[in-house]
Amino acid sequence: VASRIRGKVLDVVLSENQAVKELGKFSMNRTQSWRDDVRAGMQALLLQNQGKVDAIWASFDGQAYIIDDLLKAQGVKKGQIPLVSVDGGKESYRRIADPDSTFMATVAIPFEQMGRQAIDAVQAIVVDKKPKETITSGPYLFATAVLVDRPSATTAIPAPRARRRRGAGSMATLRGDGFTLRTVPLISRR
Repeated sequence: VASRIRGKVLDVVLSENQAVKELGKFSMNRTQSWRDDVRAGMQALLLQNQGKVDAIWASFDGQAYIIDDLLKAQGVKKGQIPLVSVDGGKESYRRIADPDSTFMATVAIPFEQMGRQAIDAVQAIVVDKKPKETITSGPYLFATAVLVDRPSATTAIPAPRARRRRGAGSMATLRGDGFTLRTVPLISRR
């Protein structure tokens, strides 16, 4: 769900910025081989749009790792085709700080804070019987996210937390059935 919402927000942002032209999109299938699906889809999009791609947005960092590896294999250097994404985490920060990586920035999502907010909301609405409108004004609870770029990447690596499980957060959206994630628009300002 998180990746779909991110894609919808990006659509709104792009609709308000007429200087950005979307060259293509790839929707990955949610299967156990999603990595192969992302790799094949991105290779096809990059081939179809050779020389036209100015930037790439991935809806979560796992996709960005695959795209980063593809771009590096093609000889793309940091900053030539900026790659940005959403999630955060140690591997993302390592790649952002790496001078050989094309991964330029991620929006670090505070998953632990979101979990606490959700528990507090359930407590307030279900147990304490407070009106939902006093907890949130719409269907979502919001948490402040942080942009992590190269200057901040080395300070963004948080101390490890024993409770955080691999695959938590938006990666969990890959494990259900019934929808396709919209991902990886290729963007050009030409």
